[in-house]
Amino acid sequence: VVDARTSTIRDQSAYSNKIDTLAKLEAAMKKGAVTATAYVDDGEVLLIAVTSMPDARSTDTTVASATAVKGAGASAGLNVTATAVVDNSGHTIKVTVAGSPAEGDTIVVTATPTHSAASASGSVTLTYSSGAWNNQTITITAENASTQAYTVSVQ
Repeated sequence: VVDARTSTIRDQSAYSNKIDTLAKLEAAMKKGAVTATAYVDDGEVLLIAVTSMPDARSTDTTVASATAVKGAGASAGLNVTATAVVDNSGHTIKVTVAGSPAEGDTIVVTATPTHSAASASGSVTLTYSSGAWNNQTITITAENASTQAYTVSVQ
């Protein structure tokens, strides 16, 4: 048995050990589909070359929750609801505010990815200027490096 996968591909597979024995091939098959080529001569298997297995890394780019807090120096008249509203199908995070924001007030929003191996691009700051709040973007990166941008705004 020969494992033709590169070490990088192996690390991303459901079975990340090098498959170089029948026992390891059987163990890998218990974790997922194994693609292999069998070289046969007169009905006798000469070689089994493992070529791929499914990528076992998570593709989850959803947001479990998001929090919002008043930025440093924000006016006393601004009230921010601590829990932002997340819409994973619409890819939005909306913050609820009350009171009277003042020019230059800020809100800091932080998203928490659903999957523990995913990451968020960081917190964003929404700023009140000329009578309106600006929008920002938080990007969630899944374990397999796929990404999803979420528009962060005040509702």
